[in-house]
Amino acid sequence: LDVSDPTQIRRLGILEGIHSATVQDAFGSRSGFNHTIIQIRERVAYVLVEEQSDGGSLAIAAIDFSDPENPVRVGSAIVARANPWGELADFRVQGRFGYVVRGGLEIIDLVDPTKMTVVGRFDDNLVQVNHVRIAGKYAFLADGNEGARVMDVSDPRKPTAVNHLLRGYYHLRLKVIEEHLYAGFDGTGFAVLDLSNPRAPISPKVYSRTNLWHLQDFDVTREYAYLSWKHLVSSAAPTYDRGLLDVLDVRDRANPSLVTTVDLNALRIRMADHLAFIVSVPSWLADPLPVASILRIYDWRDPMNPVQLAAFTPDHLVNFLDVSGNHAYIAGTHRVGGKGLLGSLTVIDVSNPLNPTKRGSYSLNGEINGIQVQGRYVLLSSGWYEGGPQIYGIRVIDVGDPSKPELVGEYRNFNGGFGSIDMVGNMIYAAHGDLRILELS
Repeated sequence: LDVSDPTQIRRLGILEGIHSATVQDAFGSRSGFNHTIIQIRERVAYVLVEEQSDGGSLAIAAIDFSDPENPVRVGSAIVARANPWGELADFRVQGRFGYVVRGGLEIIDLVDPTKMTVVGRFDDNLVQVNHVRIAGKYAFLADGNEGARVMDVSDPRKPTAVNHLLRGYYHLRLKVIEEHLYAGFDGTGFAVLDLSNPRAPISPKVYSRTNLWHLQDFDVTREYAYLSWKHLVSSAAPTYDRGLLDVLDVRDRANPSLVTTVDLNALRIRMADHLAFIVSVPSWLADPLPVASILRIYDWRDPMNPVQLAAFTPDHLVNFLDVSGNHAYIAGTHRVGGKGLLGSLTVIDVSNPLNPTKRGSYSLNGEINGIQVQGRYVLLSSGWYEGGPQIYGIRVIDVGDPSKPELVGEYRNFNGGFGSIDMVGNMIYAAHGDLRILELS
């Protein structure tokens, strides 16, 4: 879609049936597919498809979109046969190679999209790889409950295991920044590793709480990490009653140390210089929609003494937060009359953090699943009803005048939501049964 004028969104190109055609070409007369991941290299989109009837075999399709009005499927290939671990876990493209993880690591040469080939494979002693991040010539794999595996992929035909970090921990998320790996574990803790020599043995101090405290969210600056925890009171139907926010000093990357703890339930946290913007809730419930939420602003210049500058109580629930310039944008979904869903966006002037002021708001039917600010526009990932099946798409809100947010455009995908979205520069690529190309300028 061309959205250079958000009031006049128009389709540039569409390519339908790529999943079924790819499965047919790769496996013969088969039917059914599920998991999809899309990655972009130059002017080619690579769509990884998991075939259902053969135990989860994987195939890849290459889509040439040099002409956005006429995208063309130029190649397909088998990536991996059935795998006992089931669903595809992750897929990343860097340079001429694609990296696929699902139980093991497979490397695909993408230099010729019409003749894609698996050139390297590694699964020795791996448990269940479910996450991958590439940094330089190294791949970092989260391997089930066996920590992080470090692979040298400088020769993609012979990927080599060079290190094994954080044994016994299951990784919620891996983040590589410069020469450091930040790891948030699934419900157990947090660690920072120095990767100046990824081959060297590293035994960092792991920061954690008891197994009744689950890590909810975290953000990192150069000097400090901010960890939000929630307390489990029932595992039968997971229920949480309260939360804490820990501030860690990570200047000694291998030895993060507790600076202070703030007694609050942080749903979202975003750092902007010395200011922390935190969406807090009164309690954690089994229902994913909290009963209320407050935007709190803290001055964290003194890490030992965070000072709350202000608390802003919106007139709607908040699930998502973004901060850009002098404004904070909060969005969320709440129930109406116990049945329908209503999404709301509020623009808050934070130029004076002592006095956050509501500038404007906008409500729309349905739910909000994400927020991204692009200049004067706020893009909301959304799902809504208009008397028939649920519609999924993107709604564009013009906040050029923050006091009067205005819906100026929307993109509707009638295929049941986006299976996967990637964004490179000003191009958005959405795959779900077909490939949609949106230009955001």
